[in-house]
Amino acid sequence: GSGASPVTATTTSVPPSSVALAEPKLPAIQPVAKVGGATIKASREADWVVVAHDRAWISGLGKGVGVYDARTGRPLGSVAVPEVPCAATDAGFGAVWTATCEPSGVSRIDPATARVTGHVRLSATPEGESSIGVGEGAVWALIDGSDCRRCAVARIDPKTLKVTGRYPVPGGAAAVRAGLGGVWVTNSQTDSVLRLDPSTGKIVATIPVASGPRFFDVGAGAVWVMAQNAGAVCRIDPADNRLVGCTVIDPTGVQGGDLTVGNGFVWFRGTAALVAQVDPKNGRVVRRIGPGEGSGSAAAGSGQLWISAHDVSKLYRVPVQ
Repeated sequence: GSGASPVTATTTSVPPSSVALAEPKLPAIQPVAKVGGATIKASREADWVVVAHDRAWISGLGKGVGVYDARTGRPLGSVAVPEVPCAATDAGFGAVWTATCEPSGVSRIDPATARVTGHVRLSATPEGESSIGVGEGAVWALIDGSDCRRCAVARIDPKTLKVTGRYPVPGGAAAVRAGLGGVWVTNSQTDSVLRLDPSTGKIVATIPVASGPRFFDVGAGAVWVMAQNAGAVCRIDPADNRLVGCTVIDPTGVQGGDLTVGNGFVWFRGTAALVAQVDPKNGRVVRRIGPGEGSGSAAAGSGQLWISAHDVSKLYRVPVQ
């Protein structure tokens, strides 16, 4: 994340989240070098990371999206994304997908050629602190106006890039992901996560979470949400749309940040540490890697965790344990 989003995202009309928070003792922060990590020089624009097709794709580098061999860290050039990549990326349908902000929309990248093979223009939220979702038969993006006041989720056909549906959601929608039978939207004003039916776009559940939900991911049998203000990871069971619980990882909150699922773990890109590694089986923090360095993103795949730290112009590659 760019770190531009304020920590107090709740409005005066909404009471702070009353969700109970678990505050377990966390493991000590281990330096990147101690856990076998490598440091890669980058620019201050290096931000969103997705690991897919044995490559790490990092927005804000080179011509738009920098590409690295996910296992070795060897640079493989960059993808020219003429529309300026922004917001958390995703992969699926044999492609890598990035939101764009100037002009706003979604670009499709062919992982074999590292070229943009299509772009759909949308009146997307110009706010870069967001995500798109890929799964459940489509690509999903938040559209309509700044702060999502006339907010909707667009359903994009991954082959034709045509918008095949527009589904209204309440104002304050922050990010979207898809998987486990649902399209999920975080709302940082109401401290909740919405579940939409992918076939009808109807809101089928509203699930309360801890304060300031924004970045999140779907995987390992659950929906995992970073509550920025609470500095917590919250877990939703999609079987019954129930909040399982929230665990505090950063007691003073997260500036920017990111959360992804990959290589069998949940990765919480926070502020106190670079990354907290969460075991999805029990929700426990098993490792913290650091120290904290501003904001950025994190994603794991091909046995490696990739971390961006744009405030210090660095990338890190750490073996997953």
